[in-house]
Amino acid sequence: MIDVFPTPNGVAVVGKNTWSVIKARKLLKVNWEKKSPVNNDSDLYQAHMLDLISEKAKAVRKEGKPNKVLKEKISLVGSGRTDSGVHATNQVVHFDTPVDRGNKAWTVGVNSLLPPSIRVTWVKAVDQSFHARFSATARRSKYLIYCQRVESVFLRKKAVWMKEELDLKLMNDAAGVLLGEHDFSGFRAAGCQSRSSRRFVMEASWYRSREFTVFDVKANAFLLHMVRNLVGAFLDVGNGAKDVNWISEVLGGRDRSAGSVTAPPDGLYLVAGEYAGRRMLPTGMSTPLFFL
Repeated sequence: MIDVFPTPNGVAVVGKNTWSVIKARKLLKVNWEKKSPVNNDSDLYQAHMLDLISEKAKAVRKEGKPNKVLKEKISLVGSGRTDSGVHATNQVVHFDTPVDRGNKAWTVGVNSLLPPSIRVTWVKAVDQSFHARFSATARRSKYLIYCQRVESVFLRKKAVWMKEELDLKLMNDAAGVLLGEHDFSGFRAAGCQSRSSRRFVMEASWYRSREFTVFDVKANAFLLHMVRNLVGAFLDVGNGAKDVNWISEVLGGRDRSAGSVTAPPDGLYLVAGEYAGRRMLPTGMSTPLFFL
């Protein structure tokens, strides 16, 4: 056992493994106070727990081995960054190591140490010229909006819910202005650290798939909050709050304050990275399973 500490509505036991925690829990003697019942949101509870153990977690990370599979310190490089709360169905990462293992051993070994929310779907050895970020020629993202009268409890934090009707024709008419290379300062977060705000958009469209309205966009790269800021603006066009030319005005004005609100991260998925001349790389699923 590592530690025991109180939470707002209980006691937390932290240990190196499940069995040690179970044994420690059985030895605890807790005097409970009688209080009114409280409805707890599991995400808020988790956030509180992470706050409580953050300092201890930092200490464990510093003292423990960075990678139990490799037993050596490595650095991971991803094809692109995602905002907090954003999903990735096909993120590509690379690392350098002299260790020679089979692809299956890498996949099974790493997955055994990852939390349930992250999974490695394939592993492949590449030459040293490959770089997950700088070798990528394009990234594709999709934003999913669940359009039904009643919100789905199963899609919570997996898609954004809207019951309003959206005019996809107007939204697609407005999307055409994004194609090509532009300065996307009008759709860039204030905290973005990219040295250039220019990006090249190859594809941008809205379409309907069953209960979902989807924004599909492909570019050489994305700025911080760029896709979410674009979605927020397109929704204003789709619901009639802004006219079809407004997207072009915000793009040309390069002023973020002239745009709309930032769409929630829940519906955004990084679904693909493209690598010129490297078609031998395996491909994972390009959309979440519930969307297939």
